[in-house]
Amino acid sequence: MFVRILLHPRTMKTIFDFTPDDDAAVLQSAREQVASAIRGNPAPRGLPPELAEAPITGLFVTLKNRDKLRSCIGYWNGESAGPLGPALARAAVGAATDDPRFPPIPLKEVPALTVEVSLLSNPRTVEATGEGRIGEVAVGRHGLILEDGRHRGLLLPQVATEHGWGARTFLEHTALKAGLPRSAWLDPKTTLTTFEARILVNPPE
Repeated sequence: MFVRILLHPRTMKTIFDFTPDDDAAVLQSAREQVASAIRGNPAPRGLPPELAEAPITGLFVTLKNRDKLRSCIGYWNGESAGPLGPALARAAVGAATDDPRFPPIPLKEVPALTVEVSLLSNPRTVEATGEGRIGEVAVGRHGLILEDGRHRGLLLPQVATEHGWGARTFLEHTALKAGLPRSAWLDPKTTLTTFEARILVNPPE
């Protein structure tokens, strides 16, 4: 007699399933990656497999010192969800050492850094064009991506709230981030995508 055994694949955790302990592990891993990169030490051990394999559509690591932006590096995978672990490591090391907009972060500044991890999800292409796009942007909930050929600008949801922008101003600054004219969001040739972000914050040590 033959017995057929059915093996059930392990259920993959998503960022929507994360517990507070999972969030804390992501932030701790990001901080360790940042500190090791600045100190020139070998990369620390990454996330446990059940977190490292979680699918994401994008991720950003932002570093601040007393609310002053020190760097922000991230990646957008769009519809092709990638695993959290490698993206977190790349973004954390990039934020620590490779943001050309800011001076290098010295070792003495590491304890003062706030580490912010934004886990991106729910991308949606906005079908509306022109002024109709304003009503499709929920400030405080949506981040924006504006694209025209090789030009692409991405701003996280918290950028609009931190600056007190309304939807129109948010759209204008996304266009500027893409290297386009301020009014480029009105052009039907540009593609507008909204997304949401799970924002995790680790204050200074």
